[in-house]
Amino acid sequence: MNNISNIQTIENHEVFLRQLHDYNSGGTVIFRRDYKKSRSKFARIPARYLPYKIKDAEGVPDLYYSFSSFSGRPLVLNFHRTQTLFTVVPITVKPEHEFVLQLLNFVDKHNFPSPSAIQSDGHFATIIWFLDTPITSESVYQYCSYQQLLHEMFKCVGSNIRTKNIASFIRSTGSKNSKNDKYVRLIHINARTVSNKRIEDSLLENLSAMKYNKLRKHGIALHNLEALWDYRFWEISQNPKQYPLWILLFGAALKNLCCKKQLIEELRAIAESLENKKWPIIQNEYNRLIKSIAKSSADEAFVINGLTVDVNERNWNEMFFKLLQITNDEASALGFNSLPNTNDFISGSTYDVTKRTLINFGFDDFEPIDRLLIKAV
Repeated sequence: MNNISNIQTIENHEVFLRQLHDYNSGGTVIFRRDYKKSRSKFARIPARYLPYKIKDAEGVPDLYYSFSSFSGRPLVLNFHRTQTLFTVVPITVKPEHEFVLQLLNFVDKHNFPSPSAIQSDGHFATIIWFLDTPITSESVYQYCSYQQLLHEMFKCVGSNIRTKNIASFIRSTGSKNSKNDKYVRLIHINARTVSNKRIEDSLLENLSAMKYNKLRKHGIALHNLEALWDYRFWEISQNPKQYPLWILLFGAALKNLCCKKQLIEELRAIAESLENKKWPIIQNEYNRLIKSIAKSSADEAFVINGLTVDVNERNWNEMFFKLLQITNDEASALGFNSLPNTNDFISGSTYDVTKRTLINFGFDDFEPIDRLLIKAV
């Protein structure tokens, strides 16, 4: 790596990659390649192949990969696990080692854990924390809330809003930023892990506990919908009249967990799974509904037949059971341990969504990874 900073030694880079993704964790890492004259293309590989493909990616322009692993295309609905948090900020001070010192002083001032690594593409810095306990699909709200709260905390230094999304990508280390012809490299690494509890405490110390609790409710609502979706899927798929209802309910659960653009991708994937058809074939039927859901604000409720659909309302349990006609047998099988006549928010289902019958949401459109690694296009 002759063109890359001395801090990014082979040893440091291997440590970085091992901390980034557990090679034996399952799920797939998603790569994205941006092209100047055509749409972006995607590929996926098992996490265990990451170090080999990263070596092949050195010098490839505008190559990105996911910090999370997924069971299908990069969606909240397909989230598998992660052991990394990150945010992206503009580099405002040169030389870069002075910028690193400023960032370290900023996190120290806010009593936040020191970053495990910082990566630069010449214009932006990706600030990275390795977690000591991976976040898995049943706790997807935790990852979404951490990423959103990180964005809020670093907004004053220019945090990129796209990092709020669980499906965000970062530039691959060793690749090239075509906008400035700079190699993407590590400019700081200690590779230490941070406890999830320390992250959570620090975020809540700096930000709103109310916001965190709201995200938690939406995460639990999403987990319960996924559990019921998988339990009933073949019945649901035979009842097209219910398709819009499922899209609405997933929209209500997801709208606080991602930005509007990502929410549209999530709901399109649900429509694809319901119809078993790709989006271009069904878009005329669902486009208006999905856009209206995405257009509503994160705190705006939906109204269906006079019934308010809002995860944050006290009647969520009643609505959830009533609209979907959940039986006591289903509630028992799925581990819903709160009934609709109680005011307490229904707790998360004990159903393991990683073992669901429907492997992932939406249709995949992946290229072979080696096609993305061709330097000259």
